Amino acid sequence: MPTEPTREDAPDARTAFARAEWRIWIPLAALIFALLALVVIPMFRTRLVEPLHANLQSAVEPGRSLVTRIHVALAMEGALLHSVMEHRDTLLIARYHGSVADEMAAYAELRPLVGQLGPVARTEFRELTALQVGWHSAIEEYLAGAPTARRAKDPFHSAEYEELLLAASRLDEALSTEADRRWGEIAATNRAQGWISVVVGILALGAALIVGWLGRRLSKFAATAENRRAELQ
Repeated sequence: MPTEPTREDAPDARTAFARAEWRIWIPLAALIFALLALVVIPMFRTRLVEPLHANLQSAVEPGRSLVTRIHVALAMEGALLHSVMEHRDTLLIARYHGSVADEMAAYAELRPLVGQLGPVARTEFRELTALQVGWHSAIEEYLAGAPTARRAKDPFHSAEYEELLLAASRLDEALSTEADRRWGEIAATNRAQGWISVVVGILALGAALIVGWLGRRLSKFAATAENRRAELQ
C-alpha cells in the first residue's frame, strides 16, 4: 500500500527549498559582479590611456614637428652660407639671419616640452643647444671677419656643423622612441582590456546559465513543496 504523506515531509521540502534558494545567490552575485566589471573596465582603461594620448598630442608630436623645423632651418642656413662664401650678398645674409631667428624660435618652443619627454630627450636637447650656440658664434665671427679671413676657413663644411646636424637627428630619434613607447603602452592596455573583457564576459555567461538552471530547480522545489502541502492538508 502506498504510504500517506506525513508532516515530516513538509519540513524536508522547505529545507531543500531554502537550500536551493541560498545557492542561487552565489552565481547571481557573480553575474552582477561581471556586469559591473564590464562597465568599470573600459572606464579604468580610459583613465590609463588618456594621459598617454594627451602627452603624445601635447608634447611628443609637437616636439617632433619643432625638431623638423630646426632641421629645415639648419639646412637653409647651410645652403645660404655656401652662397655667401662665393659672393658676399647682404640679402643672403639677411635670409640667413631670418632662418636663424626661426631656429631660435623653435628652440624656445621646444624647451618647455622636453621636460615631458624623458631623460634621453632632455640630454640630447641640451647637447643640441650647446652645439648650436658654438656653431652660430663661429658663423657670426666668420661673417664679421675680413674677406681674406672668410676665405681662410669654411664653417659650412666644419665638423661642428656636421655634429650639429647629427645632434638634431639624435633628438628626433629620441622623440620617435618616446612616441613608440607611449603607443606601445596604449596598445598593451587595449589588449589587456580586451582579454579581461572576454574573460568577464564568459564569467557572466556562465553565471547566467547557472542562475537559470538553479531557477528551474527552485521552481521544481517550490512546486514539490506546494504539492506536499496540499496533500498534507
